Amino acid sequence: MIRKKLFRLVAVVVLVAALFAGASYFIRSWVILPSFVELEQKAVQADFERVLEAIEREAVHVQLLAGDWAVWDDTYEFIVDLNPEYIQSNLAWESLSEASGIHLIYFMDERGELRWGQAYSPVEGKRVMVPEFDAEIQILKPKWWHSAEAQSGVILTGMGPMFISAWPILQSAGDGPSRGTLFMGRFMSAEVLAELQEQVKVEFKAYPVPDFLAANPTIPDLDYGSAEQRQNLIDRLVGKKMSTTVMDEFRVRAMGIIDDFAGNPALFIVADLDREIMAQGHKAARLVTVSVMITLLVIILVLFSGFVLYSIGIRRTNKIITATVTQRTRELSEAKLQAEEATQSALQANEAKTEFLANISHEVRTPLNGIIGMAQLAGDTTQDINLRNICTTILREADALIGLINDTLDLSKIEAGRMDLEIRPFNCVEHIEDIACDVALRMEGKDIEVTCYVAPDVPVWICGDARRLRQVLLNLAYNALKFTPSGEVRLRLTRAGQPGDGLTLKFEVEDTGIGIAAEKQGDIFQRFTQADGSMSRRFGGTGLGTSIAKELVELMNGEIGLNSQLGQGSTFWFTAEFGFSESREVAGEMWQVQQPERILVADGCPSSAANICAYLEALGFESVTVSSFDEALDVATIAELDDAPFKLMLAEEKIIADAHGESIEGLPIVVMSRIGQAGLLDFGQLSSDSIKGLLIKPVRWSFLCDHLCRVLHGHGIARSASRESSGSRSSGPISAKVLLVEDYVTNQQIALAHLRSAGLTVELAENGAEAVAAFKSDEFDLIFMDLQMPDMDGYEATRIIRETERERGVADHERVPIIAMSAHALKEYKDRCLASGMDDFFAKPFKRESLIAKVRDWLYRSTSVNYLASTDDCTSESEGIDYTSGSAVVIDLEQAVAEFMGDRQTVEQTLTAFLAECRQQINKMKQAYAAEDWPCLANEAHRIKGGAANLTAKILSSAASLLETASRAGDKEGCATALKNVTDALKELEQEVKEKLIGV
Repeated sequence: MIRKKLFRLVAVVVLVAALFAGASYFIRSWVILPSFVELEQKAVQADFERVLEAIEREAVHVQLLAGDWAVWDDTYEFIVDLNPEYIQSNLAWESLSEASGIHLIYFMDERGELRWGQAYSPVEGKRVMVPEFDAEIQILKPKWWHSAEAQSGVILTGMGPMFISAWPILQSAGDGPSRGTLFMGRFMSAEVLAELQEQVKVEFKAYPVPDFLAANPTIPDLDYGSAEQRQNLIDRLVGKKMSTTVMDEFRVRAMGIIDDFAGNPALFIVADLDREIMAQGHKAARLVTVSVMITLLVIILVLFSGFVLYSIGIRRTNKIITATVTQRTRELSEAKLQAEEATQSALQANEAKTEFLANISHEVRTPLNGIIGMAQLAGDTTQDINLRNICTTILREADALIGLINDTLDLSKIEAGRMDLEIRPFNCVEHIEDIACDVALRMEGKDIEVTCYVAPDVPVWICGDARRLRQVLLNLAYNALKFTPSGEVRLRLTRAGQPGDGLTLKFEVEDTGIGIAAEKQGDIFQRFTQADGSMSRRFGGTGLGTSIAKELVELMNGEIGLNSQLGQGSTFWFTAEFGFSESREVAGEMWQVQQPERILVADGCPSSAANICAYLEALGFESVTVSSFDEALDVATIAELDDAPFKLMLAEEKIIADAHGESIEGLPIVVMSRIGQAGLLDFGQLSSDSIKGLLIKPVRWSFLCDHLCRVLHGHGIARSASRESSGSRSSGPISAKVLLVEDYVTNQQIALAHLRSAGLTVELAENGAEAVAAFKSDEFDLIFMDLQMPDMDGYEATRIIRETERERGVADHERVPIIAMSAHALKEYKDRCLASGMDDFFAKPFKRESLIAKVRDWLYRSTSVNYLASTDDCTSESEGIDYTSGSAVVIDLEQAVAEFMGDRQTVEQTLTAFLAECRQQINKMKQAYAAEDWPCLANEAHRIKGGAANLTAKILSSAASLLETASRAGDKEGCATALKNVTDALKELEQEVKEKLIGV
């Protein structure tokens, strides 16, 4: 039995020895030595790159020397008059050759003629005539004559390779015009190569490529075979940084090519390096082999020891150990299973909680929407002041409840790990300015000044989650507003970190409110926690907002914190990381002045005045700040006497109102008024020439630039700037210019009436050709484009407009928005609009409220969004109504009058024109039917459908829609029936109008 076991043991030992031998060979041949080969290759590459860098530094040295001489007033004069004193004091050959190492200096005037030059041959050890180099210099002329910048490179001359540099001859200040070109050169002599070898501690040689490729090369120490083989070697090296060849086990050769200034191979660089790293690799391989052998010996001894122990009863001990290990393994498996079950239960509970919150949110929102809607209706329809106040309270509390629901859902998403950021490009400057305006509109009667500052170096367009950023900023800003009875709320946006560290922005919200005690500040970002237990009773809130803000900031790889003193206000700040967009424009580059002007800033709010002055300074203006009209008058008078008058005054509305009609002669004024609080100033108190514009506070970058440009230069610079007089997106007149492209008279009248009632300036084009001509001759903020028109349709007009913008260099995010208008509300029409370059789709018929909302949507958008690309469907406001049913009325006259802001006379005129147009269209459609001209019949039906729908003539619109469908299908029988229905519906409409309106 023992013999049998001993035989098995020997077999195992032999097998282990064979495995170790194989492993040793594998590790040596496939792991260790290849690793050292790679290390050697990297070391050789590093040494050779140092050689190339040393040669490049030598060329830079010559370039710097040439630059010192070329950009010098004395040289600038010498090239004209060849002053002998300049030659004696500066061109002594000993100082040039021995001190500076320059072997060639060559002055050429602007016509390319040699003015003065000399050269020195290090081979012959004496000065030589410049014309000997003229052939090489003539080659340089096409590249370096009249160059606006310094040029340098390598050339091959009859006396060897030379580093050469050419500089335009300018004055010491770098001013021109250039009076010629200065050439300086230095031969790559043996002494120069020796200096370079000493610098890099690598022995190398440099051979001219022509000499190496010669039929009988005179280069010693190199043997690369025939001329063809040498040419093949050079061809392989072209475009490569380095090539290596193993000479033997002790040496490796690195080779490379340096091109001349024309990009042709000039120098063949060769460096033979010792293979010290591979020697270390072989030594390491031997050590591994020895280690493996020792390990093998130890294993053999262990095996024999185990055999002995086994033979004296070790088996029993092994059984005990095995039983113990098995027991422990079983216990660990059970513990692991319990942990996994607990984790799964926790996840299921969290999922159930999230689903429960989502369901509760849905169930709460449904009745809450009804409450809000009914409260709005009740408030809008009642004249009872008491009831209106009650409705306002209901709406305010409902808004607070929706905010609480949203906070709870956000918290649930964060806990479940489902909160993801939507990274898209957006205009961060307009984004924070919009937020500041929103905050200012919610002051609810408080005497608070809201200011906004965006640092000039902040990029305008960035990539990030604009919605979540807005959520954080609004939470902090609304808190600041809530806890500030009076004073200021300041928003600031600056860059954090160094410019090369990516894009990190810092946001600050500062207030002059009640402040937070130091011992309470640590709890501010905890959930359901406020600085004081009485806060929720006095000011409301759950304490969730700041904790959610903290989680969102951390999602954006940022930090959040606060600085506060009790009774002195608070500053909440946070940082966030963003990506750069394609546009790298920063806020301070929106407009740069041609010449500095002096501007007087009259503002009673110091922080607001400081922001405006910082903006003006970034734009290149000089500004002076005052806080009252009397002070402004004194400062303006002194400036006039000092012959340094102000060109413009930016004055707060209250300061101008306190002047009681007094003005500063000859000084134009742009009035600054708080958003939503205008009305302090009676403009009739001042001469009509004094007030040049109204600038809404918080002041926006783009609006400020536009006002400055309009007042100082007579024209604006940005479409968005012309809209600021409206103050907000949701209310007030809109100051902008719109191009309406519509061929149907009724639709023209309706759209013109709606748009002009909102304060818009509207220009009309009746087809695509007129639209293109209007666009090329004028500037518009927005274009409404009909699709089906004679001569040129909306698709073609849009394509030409976009091509014109590209020719003008207009960026995509700055192009004029074009909104399609059509009664076709199908997705394929939307896709075609998108392909032609349109931005949005507006379905006919349209209501005034929806049309103006669409205008505000685009004029005040803070990000560049293509709504056609982000909207899944385009539906008409009348979609889903069966106009042929008995419930449809012939015309809803009251609704039509309401759409025209109660202007019954305009409705009568529009209806009169529409009915007259329809009579002509009926005759035209009958002729088209007789000629079976289905496209013509469909187009006329389409026009009647849209006009009738806009005038709430629902039965006629529906009948025209059926006729259009039948015409496009070529259904002759269906067209006959539908045409009769349209004729009957028109007669019915005429009768209804005659009964309800006078004068039709």
